Amino acid sequence: LWMGGKRLRIRAKLTSSLIDFRPFFGGGPALPEPIARVVRGNNAQVFSSEPWQLDALGLLDADITLNAGRLIFGKWDLDDVATRVVLANRNLRIASFGAGVAGGRVTATGDIAADRTPAGVRLDGRAKGIDLARLSTMVKGDGLIKEGTGDLDIAVTGEGNSTQRLMADLNGNIGFSVNKSRLDTRLFVLAWAGLLGEISVLVSVKGRRGTHCTCRGFDLRHGSRYAYRP
Repeated sequence: LWMGGKRLRIRAKLTSSLIDFRPFFGGGPALPEPIARVVRGNNAQVFSSEPWQLDALGLLDADITLNAGRLIFGKWDLDDVATRVVLANRNLRIASFGAGVAGGRVTATGDIAADRTPAGVRLDGRAKGIDLARLSTMVKGDGLIKEGTGDLDIAVTGEGNSTQRLMADLNGNIGFSVNKSRLDTRLFVLAWAGLLGEISVLVSVKGRRGTHCTCRGFDLRHGSRYAYRP
């Protein structure tokens, strides 16, 4: 801990067999708003326009490494967590992140550059072998996905001072695959509403609620789908 410079500086290495945040926080991350809008019947806009509060990133510099055998946050139950986060000059960098999630593995790196306005954002992530039914429960999705496994690859950049502004500027590519899934019919309501129109045309339907396999990628340019990639 250094206290003599312009900002407080912290460097830490933390190791634990178990970190349980449930006594300190609520239920953890919620369902993404586009799906929550159909599941819960509210009329909230798809992405929030509320400005991000990033001033706190200028209060200190930090380099923190965390390794945890198990980390619980609300309904989220992660295992074999290994991450390093660096904050310097209002720039937050996820140097590395890896965790077991819903029977699979998630890895990611990313940045939030808050030293400029609007802030710059980068995310490069992979999710492999995720049990989608377990994931649906963890994000409070009311069991929208009953069965199936999925993979996701994402590499995007953008600028914004709110989630809405960032999504309107997003550039990069996203690829996903879903294997032998069984879905709640409310997901098809989403598709018919146009919220999942880009995905619904790709689904090979088995019966009323099942899919054999979905595998697709697409590029983003300024928040819009630019081109499909097989």
